[in-house]
Amino acid sequence: ILALVAIFDRIFAPSVRWYFRRRVNDAIDELNERLDLEIQPFRLTRRQGLIDQLLYDPDVIAGQGTVAMEILRQHAGPIHAIFVAIGGGGLIAGIASAFHHLSPNTAVRAVEPQGFDGMGTSLAHGAVETKPLGAKSICDGLLSRRPGDVPFAIARATGIEGMTIDDASVRKAMKTAFERLKLTLEPSGAAALAALLSGAVDVADKTVVVIATGSNVALSDYVKHLADA
Repeated sequence: ILALVAIFDRIFAPSVRWYFRRRVNDAIDELNERLDLEIQPFRLTRRQGLIDQLLYDPDVIAGQGTVAMEILRQHAGPIHAIFVAIGGGGLIAGIASAFHHLSPNTAVRAVEPQGFDGMGTSLAHGAVETKPLGAKSICDGLLSRRPGDVPFAIARATGIEGMTIDDASVRKAMKTAFERLKLTLEPSGAAALAALLSGAVDVADKTVVVIATGSNVALSDYVKHLADA
């Protein structure tokens, strides 16, 4: 089976991400920062006769739930809280769905960068809301201005709680991950750890899970983030 894969991303995505995508000859459309990542792919795929497969697809969300299944299989005892970074909400929707049914007492925390807390704001107001343009964050993988409709519905139904982190906290978390855990995390990948380390949630004597979601960061940027931490 021969398939053409088109990947959509912002033009300011880490250079290392573009490098590896071009290595596998993906067809890539570089999207301007101000283009809506939920609308633009639909326009282009329909024009070119391609099939849309977004992170908010229910089947994709169900697949993300396997992350929770793996956690629960590996840890037999109670899990009091799990911290998950969120862009559009596909990952946390899958995880929350599984925990809601298999470990309902686990608190699921949605972690978002300041200025991009579309899920937290939407949950607080009871409807999907879009954050205004203009905010900036080093967490380039979490810059969605609004949650997906399906993830939001799941978040409301499962009792997800939102919280925000700033860039300084993320840099400190990246440094802690490197020095203490020997993990190389990109800013977005360290966001959930930053939320835990912030102390905003009391986790004393509790079992907590942190989802570290990636290491797509250029070496020069990584070194600078650690130096600025």
